[in-house]
Amino acid sequence: MQMRTRAGILLTVAATMSAMASPSIAAAQTAGLRSVLTIHVGAENYPSNPLLEAGIREALRSRPDLPIDYFAEYLESELFPLEELSDVFEDYIRRKYQNRRLDLVITTTDVGLRFALAHRAALFPHAPIVFASTAVPEDLNRREGAGLAGIKVGLAYTETLKQALALHPSTEHVFVVTTGSSGPIVESIRAAFREFWSGVTLTFIDEPTVPRLLAAIKRVPSQSLILYQAHIQQEPGRRMDTNEVAPLVVRAASVPVYGTADIYMGTGVVGGLVRDTRETGVRLGEIAMRILTGTRAQDIPIESPPMVPMFDWRAMKQWGIAESRLPAGSIVLFRGPSLWRDFRNEVLVVLGGLIVQSILILGLLYQRRARYRAEVESRRNLALAADANRRVTMSALTGSIAHELSQPLNSIMHNAQAGEMLVASNLATPNTLREILSDIRTADVRATQIIERHRTMLKNHQLVKKPLDIHAVVRESLALVAHDAEARHIQIDADLPSEPCVVAGDQVLLQQVLVNLVMNAMEAMAETLPDRRRVRVQNEVKADNVEVSVRDDGTGLPKVDGHVFEPFVTTKTNGIGIGLTIAGTIVEAHGGRMEAHNNPDGGATFTVTLPRNGTS
Repeated sequence: MQMRTRAGILLTVAATMSAMASPSIAAAQTAGLRSVLTIHVGAENYPSNPLLEAGIREALRSRPDLPIDYFAEYLESELFPLEELSDVFEDYIRRKYQNRRLDLVITTTDVGLRFALAHRAALFPHAPIVFASTAVPEDLNRREGAGLAGIKVGLAYTETLKQALALHPSTEHVFVVTTGSSGPIVESIRAAFREFWSGVTLTFIDEPTVPRLLAAIKRVPSQSLILYQAHIQQEPGRRMDTNEVAPLVVRAASVPVYGTADIYMGTGVVGGLVRDTRETGVRLGEIAMRILTGTRAQDIPIESPPMVPMFDWRAMKQWGIAESRLPAGSIVLFRGPSLWRDFRNEVLVVLGGLIVQSILILGLLYQRRARYRAEVESRRNLALAADANRRVTMSALTGSIAHELSQPLNSIMHNAQAGEMLVASNLATPNTLREILSDIRTADVRATQIIERHRTMLKNHQLVKKPLDIHAVVRESLALVAHDAEARHIQIDADLPSEPCVVAGDQVLLQQVLVNLVMNAMEAMAETLPDRRRVRVQNEVKADNVEVSVRDDGTGLPKVDGHVFEPFVTTKTNGIGIGLTIAGTIVEAHGGRMEAHNNPDGGATFTVTLPRNGTS
């Protein structure tokens, strides 16, 4: 009754569709549009059908320039006897597609291929057939009509059993679940056991209902294996797909369960040698595309897709199966997270990067240490060179030192003589003597300052930075050369702001730079007329730095202008060319720079730029 009802529904739907949609469908099938029909043996939700459909559609979409109308029909032979459904399904197909030319037909099982061959002349006489089947049609059938092409598929019972027994060598008994399977499948399994395994007992479990099947599974003894081939529920009104029964079998079993189809992976079976169902669909679609683009079906060789060893990592852990024991090329699914296994290349790249980075860091630390040593040595050499340069400069200022000291010494001598005379004449009063002694003390302090200033310039000195007023440094430097300037009839003008300007520097070394620049300026005016001999020193304070410029009215810089700070470059007849080099190095050590240029109206200007305190 159920069969007739479903068949009647199919016929009614087909007739209605034919009456209502025929004109629009015929109009839609324009030149160049190809129609492809796939016939599945099971219902639409049969476990393998969605995988096959996805693969076929993926391949047919690979050519956007080739428009294809794709249709899929389902025989549902697992629900209804094929011999009763065949004629009804033929009539349904004929009525539904009577106004559409089918350019190609795809069948995914043996049953579908048999139906297509039996009804080919009536339904699609001019359409090539692409099939997936365990049995390859004879050459005569392949060349009839538009031809056949396809894939030979099968279930690797023998290989799966071999793998299972290799992983469980103590197995004494193998139970095979084959409920609903055809006789040839059962016989092929028996033949495999007779050929390869002696000493292992083989038992088939063919219970028609799930409860009876599970009861039989629970009675399976230890030292056994279960090969789950398929189970088709034979109890009316209680339909369960074979992959829905598989997890029930796994839970009921106290021994490992192996399977022969990829649709069982994830149900708890340990694994097996299986065919990738989705990949089979892709290959069917690719063969179909070759035919649709001009290749004759009978010219395409029959393929046999590879069988892949596939295992469930969770079941392997449950039964203590090490991954190293699996056959080469095995696919392990549902692995737990593992940094080394899942991201080995990334980990190696990161480790390699860390090693390289560590080497670079060590190299940089070594270079930093070497640079520090070189910097210390450079500073020591700079200090030695600066000391030597200062001694030469101070030697040139000997007359200035004597002149500066003569004034406080003469004052001391005259005050002492005056005191003696007052004492000798009994005219000395306490107030008068107090004034004389105060003058002597003041002159002594002045002499002490002069001696200390020159002694500081002459002694060995290392670069020590501390906050200081650059204006005060300039004043001290000009005091050192004041007498020499007077002897040369040179006027020194200082334009210094009243507000202090703090820089981080070494007072002695900065004084050395300024004394060197002023001495050079005075020597540059040796041939200048006396009334034009003038040195102008100016401090210009800016936001981030301060510029100290020394300008003269001498002969200016010759063509060595761009190299004036290089060693042994000099414009003096008796110079050796290291004074400005040392001065430039001292300025650079303070984070500053030194520049020189000729003035438009004659003479030259040297400018020292120093960062203000906190901006270096």
